[in-house]
Order: sequence, then structure tokens, then C-alpha cells
Amino acid sequence: MKFGKRGRVGLAIGAVAAALTASVAQAGAANATSYLAIGSSGPGVWCVQVGLDATDNGDLFVVQDAKFGPLTQSAVKQFQGINGLSQDGIVGPKTANALMWAIWWDTRHGGSPSVSPWGFDSLSCPSYLPLS
Repeated sequence: MKFGKRGRVGLAIGAVAAALTASVAQAGAANATSYLAIGSSGPGVWCVQVGLDATDNGDLFVVQDAKFGPLTQSAVKQFQGINGLSQDGIVGPKTANALMWAIWWDTRHGGSPSVSPWGFDSLSCPSYLPLS
């Protein structure tokens, strides 16, 4: 098989990529309109976890598994306290904006954007976070 030719495999991969893109867009739209808290999962939670890691505060590091569990909640509360926000462990617009700022700052000062399991990078997180 030659890699420069688009055959059946190339068409199948293109169809899978299109379906995945549509799925991510739907997931992002759902997450962007609701708060993120214990029990949430998906691209928005992954973005929260990347934002926590981008602070370079080892106490805020959590596994980027896209699942909002007790460890993510604890790190969110600490992040909220550090940033003068209400420490409720829920990611709403104020917390999401602060996390997005951390991601942006990190990538502008030597960090590389993280790539999600869904194929988008961390600079695309505004599409998945409840920013408004």
C-alpha cells in the first residue's frame, strides 16, 4: 500500500474523522452550556484538568482522564482559592476563564499545547468550557 494514494482505507479514515469531529462538536456544545462538577466527564473536564496542570503548581496536578472525580474537585477548590474565587469545586464561567488564562499563559511562555484524546489541542478549550 502506498501512502500517497487515497483508496478505500483513506476514504474510511476520512469518514471516521468526520464522524469524530461531529461527535466532539456535540460534546463541546453540551459542556460549554453547563457547569462542570463531580460526575461530569468528557472534553470539558479534560480542559479543566489541563488548565490545572498549566498552573505549574504541583499541588494542583491531576490525571488528565476527562473524569471529574474527588481529586479534580479538590484541585479545582485549591485553584479557586488561589485565584480569589468561591471555593465550591464547581467549574462555572469565572473558574473556566481563570483556567483558560492558565492554559494560554503556559503556551505563550514555553509550554506546548496538550492534545486531547479527541484530537483537539488545549487552545481549543474555549469551545468546551462554560465560559459564559
